Amino acid sequence: MTRKPLPPAIRVVNVHKAFAGKPVLAGINLELACGEMLVVLGGSGSGKSVFLKHLNGLLQPDQGKVEVLGEPVSGRPEPELIPLRRKVSYIFQHGALFDSLTVGQNVAFPLLEHTQLSKSEVRHKVVQLLRRVGLEGTEDLMPAELSGGMRKRVALARGLALDPQVILYDEPTAGLDPLTGEAITELIRDVAEETCATSVVVTHDLLVARSLGSKVAYLSHGVFSFVGELAEAATLPGELARFVRAGGWHVGA
Repeated sequence: MTRKPLPPAIRVVNVHKAFAGKPVLAGINLELACGEMLVVLGGSGSGKSVFLKHLNGLLQPDQGKVEVLGEPVSGRPEPELIPLRRKVSYIFQHGALFDSLTVGQNVAFPLLEHTQLSKSEVRHKVVQLLRRVGLEGTEDLMPAELSGGMRKRVALARGLALDPQVILYDEPTAGLDPLTGEAITELIRDVAEETCATSVVVTHDLLVARSLGSKVAYLSHGVFSFVGELAEAATLPGELARFVRAGGWHVGA
Protein backbone atom coordinates (compact mmCIF):
# COMPACT_ATOMS: atom_id res chain seq x y z
CA MET A 1 0.00 0.00 0.00
CA THR A 2 1.44 3.37 -1.06
CA ARG A 3 1.64 5.96 1.68
CA LYS A 4 0.09 9.31 1.01
CA PRO A 5 2.86 11.97 1.03
CA LEU A 6 2.85 14.37 3.95
CA PRO A 7 1.71 17.92 3.19
CA PRO A 8 4.34 20.64 3.51
CA ALA A 9 4.84 21.82 7.07
CA ILE A 10 4.53 25.40 5.77
CA ARG A 11 2.94 26.53 2.52
CA VAL A 12 2.67 30.21 1.59
CA VAL A 13 0.99 31.16 -1.68
CA ASN A 14 1.08 34.67 -3.19
CA VAL A 15 0.84 36.48 0.14
CA HIS A 16 0.47 40.26 0.03
CA LYS A 17 0.42 42.64 2.98
CA ALA A 18 0.35 46.43 3.14
CA PHE A 19 0.18 48.93 6.00
CA ALA A 20 -1.37 52.36 5.43
CA GLY A 21 -1.25 51.69 1.71
CA LYS A 22 2.47 50.85 1.73
CA PRO A 23 3.20 47.33 0.40
CA VAL A 24 5.44 45.20 2.64
CA LEU A 25 4.84 41.74 1.22
CA ALA A 26 4.15 41.67 -2.50
CA GLY A 27 3.59 38.05 -3.45
CA ILE A 28 5.47 35.73 -1.09
CA ASN A 29 5.63 32.06 -2.08
CA LEU A 30 7.28 29.33 0.00
CA GLU A 31 7.09 25.63 0.83
CA LEU A 32 8.95 23.95 3.69
CA ALA A 33 8.95 20.22 4.35
CA CYS A 34 8.45 18.76 7.82
CA GLY A 35 11.69 18.99 9.81
CA GLU A 36 13.30 21.49 7.43
CA MET A 37 15.01 24.69 8.60
CA LEU A 38 14.93 28.01 6.76
CA VAL A 39 16.81 31.21 7.59
CA VAL A 40 15.03 34.32 6.32
CA LEU A 41 17.49 37.12 5.54
CA GLY A 42 16.91 40.72 4.56
CA GLY A 43 17.70 44.27 5.47
CA SER A 44 16.03 46.20 8.28
CA GLY A 45 12.45 47.03 7.37
CA SER A 46 12.29 44.47 4.58
CA GLY A 47 9.29 42.70 6.13
CA LYS A 48 10.95 39.64 7.68
CA SER A 49 9.02 39.81 10.96
CA VAL A 50 5.82 40.68 9.10
CA PHE A 51 6.25 37.50 7.07
CA LEU A 52 6.92 35.43 10.20
CA LYS A 53 3.78 36.68 11.95
CA HIS A 54 1.67 35.39 9.06
CA LEU A 55 2.79 31.83 9.83
CA ASN A 56 0.83 31.63 13.09
CA GLY A 57 -1.91 34.11 12.30
CA LEU A 58 -0.64 37.07 14.31
CA LEU A 59 -1.12 38.89 11.02
CA GLN A 60 -3.53 38.01 8.24
CA PRO A 61 -2.69 38.57 4.56
CA ASP A 62 -4.52 41.08 2.41
CA GLN A 63 -4.29 38.51 -0.38
CA GLY A 64 -3.03 34.94 -0.71
CA LYS A 65 -3.06 32.01 1.68
CA VAL A 66 -0.98 30.41 4.41
CA GLU A 67 -1.14 26.77 5.49
CA VAL A 68 0.78 25.26 8.40
CA LEU A 69 0.83 21.53 9.20
CA GLY A 70 -1.83 21.04 6.54
CA GLU A 71 -4.24 23.49 8.17
CA PRO A 72 -5.28 26.91 6.87
CA VAL A 73 -4.00 29.87 8.87
CA SER A 74 -5.16 32.72 6.64
CA GLY A 75 -8.80 33.64 6.83
CA ARG A 76 -9.48 31.83 10.11
CA PRO A 77 -11.00 33.63 13.10
CA GLU A 78 -8.80 33.98 16.17
CA PRO A 79 -10.51 31.29 18.31
CA GLU A 80 -9.96 28.68 15.59
CA LEU A 81 -6.22 29.39 15.57
CA ILE A 82 -5.68 28.49 19.22
CA PRO A 83 -5.34 24.68 18.71
CA LEU A 84 -2.89 25.21 15.84
CA ARG A 85 -0.78 27.64 17.89
CA ARG A 86 -0.21 24.88 20.45
CA LYS A 87 1.79 23.15 17.71
CA VAL A 88 3.52 26.31 16.47
CA SER A 89 5.87 28.08 18.85
CA TYR A 90 6.74 31.74 18.26
CA ILE A 91 9.93 32.96 19.96
CA PHE A 92 9.67 36.75 20.12
CA GLN A 93 12.71 38.96 19.54
CA HIS A 94 12.93 40.18 23.13
CA GLY A 95 11.52 37.04 24.74
CA ALA A 96 8.11 38.53 25.71
CA LEU A 97 8.43 37.13 29.22
CA PHE A 98 5.87 38.03 31.88
CA ASP A 99 7.85 40.43 34.08
CA SER A 100 5.67 39.77 37.13
CA LEU A 101 6.26 35.99 37.01
CA THR A 102 9.37 34.06 37.94
CA VAL A 103 11.37 32.11 35.37
CA GLY A 104 9.70 28.90 36.49
CA GLN A 105 6.23 30.43 36.30
CA ASN A 106 6.94 31.78 32.81
CA VAL A 107 7.96 28.35 31.54
CA ALA A 108 5.04 26.67 33.34
CA PHE A 109 2.45 29.06 31.89
CA PRO A 110 1.61 27.15 28.66
CA LEU A 111 1.58 23.85 30.54
CA LEU A 112 -0.93 25.18 33.06
CA GLU A 113 -3.06 26.77 30.33
CA HIS A 114 -3.13 23.94 27.79
CA THR A 115 -2.48 20.62 29.53
CA GLN A 116 -3.98 18.50 32.29
CA LEU A 117 -0.64 17.88 34.01
CA SER A 118 -0.61 17.95 37.80
CA LYS A 119 1.34 20.66 39.62
CA SER A 120 4.14 18.21 40.42
CA GLU A 121 4.30 17.07 36.78
CA VAL A 122 4.47 20.71 35.66
CA ARG A 123 7.30 21.43 38.11
CA HIS A 124 9.21 18.39 36.85
CA LYS A 125 8.80 19.42 33.22
CA VAL A 126 9.86 23.00 33.97
CA VAL A 127 13.08 21.68 35.52
CA GLN A 128 13.68 19.53 32.42
CA LEU A 129 13.03 22.41 30.03
CA LEU A 130 15.34 24.81 31.86
CA ARG A 131 18.05 22.15 31.98
CA ARG A 132 17.63 21.69 28.24
CA VAL A 133 18.49 25.35 27.59
CA GLY A 134 21.30 25.49 30.13
CA LEU A 135 19.45 27.34 32.89
CA GLU A 136 19.00 24.70 35.55
CA GLY A 137 18.33 26.19 38.98
CA THR A 138 16.96 29.53 37.78
CA GLU A 139 13.28 28.81 38.51
CA ASP A 140 12.98 31.45 41.25
CA LEU A 141 14.71 34.30 39.42
CA MET A 142 12.69 37.20 38.02
CA PRO A 143 13.08 38.30 34.38
CA ALA A 144 14.65 41.60 35.55
CA GLU A 145 17.50 39.59 37.07
CA LEU A 146 18.37 37.91 33.75
CA SER A 147 20.82 38.90 31.06
CA GLY A 148 19.59 39.29 27.48
CA GLY A 149 20.88 35.85 26.54
CA MET A 150 19.22 34.25 29.56
CA ARG A 151 15.88 35.87 28.71
CA LYS A 152 16.06 34.38 25.22
CA ARG A 153 16.86 30.95 26.67
CA VAL A 154 13.89 31.17 29.03
CA ALA A 155 11.67 32.18 26.11
CA LEU A 156 12.89 29.15 24.18
CA ALA A 157 12.27 26.85 27.15
CA ARG A 158 8.72 28.18 27.36
CA GLY A 159 8.34 27.80 23.60
CA LEU A 160 9.31 24.13 23.82
CA ALA A 161 6.89 23.35 26.65
CA LEU A 162 4.13 22.00 24.40
CA ASP A 163 6.48 20.02 22.12
CA PRO A 164 5.83 22.18 19.03
CA GLN A 165 6.06 20.81 15.51
CA VAL A 166 7.01 24.23 14.12
CA ILE A 167 9.25 26.83 15.81
CA LEU A 168 9.41 30.43 14.58
CA TYR A 169 12.35 32.56 15.74
CA ASP A 170 12.21 36.34 15.37
CA GLU A 171 15.75 37.82 15.44
CA PRO A 172 16.98 35.38 18.11
CA THR A 173 20.44 36.96 18.45
CA ALA A 174 19.46 40.64 18.24
CA GLY A 175 21.12 42.77 20.90
CA LEU A 176 23.47 40.01 22.07
CA ASP A 177 27.24 40.02 22.15
CA PRO A 178 28.90 37.68 19.61
CA LEU A 179 29.68 34.89 22.08
CA THR A 180 26.16 34.85 23.53
CA GLY A 181 24.70 35.05 20.02
CA GLU A 182 26.80 32.05 19.01
CA ALA A 183 25.55 30.09 22.03
CA ILE A 184 21.92 30.88 21.15
CA THR A 185 22.53 29.83 17.54
CA GLU A 186 24.01 26.53 18.69
CA LEU A 187 20.97 26.00 20.90
CA ILE A 188 18.63 26.59 17.96
CA ARG A 189 20.55 24.03 15.91
CA ASP A 190 20.54 21.50 18.76
CA VAL A 191 16.79 21.93 19.33
CA ALA A 192 16.10 21.40 15.63
CA GLU A 193 18.14 18.19 15.63
CA GLU A 194 16.61 16.87 18.85
CA THR A 195 12.97 17.67 18.09
CA CYS A 196 12.87 17.41 14.27
CA ALA A 197 10.62 20.48 14.38
CA THR A 198 10.33 22.63 11.28
CA SER A 199 12.19 25.87 12.03
CA VAL A 200 12.05 29.35 10.49
CA VAL A 201 14.71 31.77 11.74
CA VAL A 202 14.34 35.44 10.84
CA THR A 203 17.61 37.38 11.09
CA HIS A 204 19.85 39.92 9.43
CA ASP A 205 22.92 38.25 10.96
CA LEU A 206 24.97 36.34 8.38
CA LEU A 207 26.89 34.57 11.15
CA VAL A 208 23.65 32.98 12.30
CA ALA A 209 22.81 31.81 8.79
CA ARG A 210 26.30 30.48 8.24
CA SER A 211 26.40 28.65 11.57
CA LEU A 212 23.01 27.02 11.10
CA GLY A 213 24.04 25.85 7.63
CA SER A 214 20.46 25.70 6.41
CA LYS A 215 18.65 26.91 3.32
CA VAL A 216 18.23 30.68 3.21
CA ALA A 217 15.59 32.92 1.67
CA TYR A 218 16.34 36.57 0.92
CA LEU A 219 13.44 38.99 1.28
CA SER A 220 13.69 42.07 -0.89
CA HIS A 221 11.00 44.40 -2.29
CA GLY A 222 8.29 42.22 -0.80
CA VAL A 223 9.28 38.87 -2.33
CA PHE A 224 11.84 36.14 -1.85
CA SER A 225 14.32 37.02 -4.57
CA PHE A 226 16.47 34.01 -3.70
CA VAL A 227 15.96 30.67 -1.97
CA GLY A 228 18.95 28.37 -1.72
CA GLU A 229 22.39 27.91 -0.19
CA LEU A 230 24.29 30.84 1.30
CA ALA A 231 27.45 29.95 -0.61
CA GLU A 232 25.56 30.26 -3.89
CA ALA A 233 24.09 33.61 -2.85
CA ALA A 234 27.59 35.06 -2.48
CA THR A 235 28.33 34.36 -6.14
CA LEU A 236 25.29 36.15 -7.54
CA PRO A 237 25.22 39.75 -8.76
CA GLY A 238 23.17 42.59 -7.32
CA GLU A 239 21.73 43.43 -3.91
CA LEU A 240 21.83 39.92 -2.48
CA ALA A 241 25.55 39.43 -3.10
CA ARG A 242 26.29 42.86 -1.62
CA PHE A 243 24.27 41.96 1.47
CA VAL A 244 26.03 38.62 1.85
CA ARG A 245 29.52 40.02 1.32
CA ALA A 246 28.83 42.92 3.70
CA GLY A 247 28.00 40.30 6.31
CA GLY A 248 31.43 38.74 5.96
CA TRP A 249 30.74 35.90 3.52
CA HIS A 250 32.91 35.82 0.42
CA VAL A 251 33.26 33.41 -2.46
CA GLY A 252 35.51 30.58 -1.34
CA ALA A 253 34.94 31.32 2.36
